[in-house]
Amino acid sequence: MDTNLETIKLLTEIKDGLKNSGTSVIVVATIAAAAAIIGSLVSSLMQYMNTKLNATNEKERQLTDIQVELIAKQRQEWMDSIRNIAAELIADVFLLYNEAHLGKLQNNERQALLTRVVKNTSYIDLKLNLKKDKQKRVSETLNAIKTEANAYLDSGGLSRSSKIISLVSEFKDALRDVFEETWQRIKKIDI
Repeated sequence: MDTNLETIKLLTEIKDGLKNSGTSVIVVATIAAAAAIIGSLVSSLMQYMNTKLNATNEKERQLTDIQVELIAKQRQEWMDSIRNIAAELIADVFLLYNEAHLGKLQNNERQALLTRVVKNTSYIDLKLNLKKDKQKRVSETLNAIKTEANAYLDSGGLSRSSKIISLVSEFKDALRDVFEETWQRIKKIDI
């Protein structure tokens, strides 16, 4: 609005100056009309560009929010799936430990238990990114548990019980570190 007033004032000054120089009123009116039209067009164009830019920024923000939500959800599902299988694995390892002390399982039951331990260690291991140090530590601990479980059953277990229990403890600590690191990454994305 101020620009239009300034334009009108300027055009009035030009008209007064042209009157003294002998220029016709039609020329002045044409110049005034052109200036007003150009001013309105420039103002409208700037408003349109600003609206378009704001709409683009809002669309990008919404897309980013959706991506953040999706990534957080996928990471949560990843952690939950590992957590569930890890709980089964730990229970099976303690069952092996108790089997060595109590000896109540048949050979085929022991073999089925060992198969579950191998299956669950492999499942978790396949979900890990071995390029990340903390996840690599979990993988190494899983492989040690698998190896120890085989040796544990082969030797009758009693002489190896402290080793397998310490490996389970190491596994839980390593897994907690991975989950903590993952939560920190989710929080950084969410900000």
